[in-house]
Amino acid sequence: MRFKSNKLLNTLLVLGSVVFFIACDEEFNTIGSDIFDENDRVADATYEVSAVNNKMDRIRTDNLPVFQLGDYKDPVYGKTNYEFITQVSLSSTVFGKYSQELEDNSDADDSDATIVENETVSSVYLYIPFFSEEVEDTTSTEVDENDPKEFTLDSIYGNMDQEFNLKVQESTYYLRRLDPDQEFTEAQEYYSDGDLKSFNTTVIYDDVYKIDPSEILFFENEDDPDTEDEDESQNVSSRLTPGLYVQLDNAFFQEKILDMEGNSVLANSDNLKDYLRGFYFSIDSPADDLLMLLDIENANIRINYDYDEWDNNDTTDDTSDDQIVTSSGNITLSLSSNGNDVHVNFIEESAYPAVITEQLNSAEDASRIYLRGGAGAYAALDLFVGEDLEALRAENRLVNQADLLLYIDTEAMNSYGDPIYPDRLFLYKLEEGESIVDQVADVQLDAGGAIYSGVLELDENDNPWRYRFGVTEHVTEILRGDSENVTLGLSFTADVTNFNYVAATSEGNDIMAPKTAAISPLGVILYGNNISQDNNDKKLRLELYYTKTK
Repeated sequence: MRFKSNKLLNTLLVLGSVVFFIACDEEFNTIGSDIFDENDRVADATYEVSAVNNKMDRIRTDNLPVFQLGDYKDPVYGKTNYEFITQVSLSSTVFGKYSQELEDNSDADDSDATIVENETVSSVYLYIPFFSEEVEDTTSTEVDENDPKEFTLDSIYGNMDQEFNLKVQESTYYLRRLDPDQEFTEAQEYYSDGDLKSFNTTVIYDDVYKIDPSEILFFENEDDPDTEDEDESQNVSSRLTPGLYVQLDNAFFQEKILDMEGNSVLANSDNLKDYLRGFYFSIDSPADDLLMLLDIENANIRINYDYDEWDNNDTTDDTSDDQIVTSSGNITLSLSSNGNDVHVNFIEESAYPAVITEQLNSAEDASRIYLRGGAGAYAALDLFVGEDLEALRAENRLVNQADLLLYIDTEAMNSYGDPIYPDRLFLYKLEEGESIVDQVADVQLDAGGAIYSGVLELDENDNPWRYRFGVTEHVTEILRGDSENVTLGLSFTADVTNFNYVAATSEGNDIMAPKTAAISPLGVILYGNNISQDNNDKKLRLELYYTKTK
């Protein structure tokens, strides 16, 4: 199991008080005996919260902050396949020293140095970094600078030690950046249920691969003959953090890139994207037990090449020692989105267990809440079920704290095997696709989630217990009549500071979902409202701590 404690809870009361004073309107700015009745100073109440399970049909997955790649079988929800397609950007359209135009006219100019360069690919490497963190050296042992540094890998689920088949193919599908149906003023939307495999053509890599958590080292220095005691060629020239690192097909990039120097297909970014439309990535994990979340921003394809260069041996007045030598260069194809490129993740789920599917197809108040990231499952929550809000507002309650409590059904989770519990859930205004005010306050006060929370909490035995959301300001606005009691969405996030929402559909209906939910492979089962009396202490509920005003 993988747990994460909420280290920020210790500051909850202090930060909660700060938000309380910020949120109060003018009639509650001063707390004194003329406002409060001592007999009513401490009061609390518990209110019903309804929960309805929903299954997504699809979620928008273009230009997510990470690549998802894998065949992964969740202990609870079953197998999911993750593949992606991406465009690329070329770092330079001039290969060697001279443009193709200069090379073509080399016989007609006055310089001997201008020659046909005959650029030839020597090697091509794909690099997509893992998310990793360098291990801090706590020993006093002297470290050899030419040894690889130690890293721990993050965001890899399943068995990292297994071998799997990695395939990279050229795609002929044109990924539009702008939507013609919106007069090219809005981004084209791409969804998790897309199927573009029929557009895959040339295979540029297809082989067995195994994750290597080691740093990738390069030794490209030349030995200095004047330093007899040191061989500089044995010194590290550059290094990369751990990642997917494979050699691709030279002939493909010779034909597609180097041989096209000076051609209009490489003249600008738009032409390139129409000519070389993208690459499609997939894996086959025999055990269905591997999912990698990969760093897109630093991913690239490096093309190394040799070319002919005129060498005058630094004797410009003497041409007798001039010669043509072989030099080397490189260009990169960036896989980063950088605001102009498009990349899309495709997520294909197998059928959920029957007991879960039945709950997801029900419009009734749930006994269990089933949540799954990606194009998975979410819940719609309604607060103050069965309450007369106007009557509550008339009581002039000053809300000191409001907590939405969601308890994990650990028995159900454990019955499926060895589950991984999500570190954090996410609560938002479902239909509007907006954050609740407590999340906004949390970010504005740089509270790191201590106000809004949603973090996994452990019991006294350090076992997964519950998730708690601080909804004090959201409830306050409802009871003051400043905000409607809208339906809330319950989903996933890895980042409480993320306010981005994307389009999704559920049973054909358009909804909004947090963007980061699309990159979570995890799931969890929670107790709902409609449960037996034996589990009443784990019932989904809203708890209020308030003071009545005169």
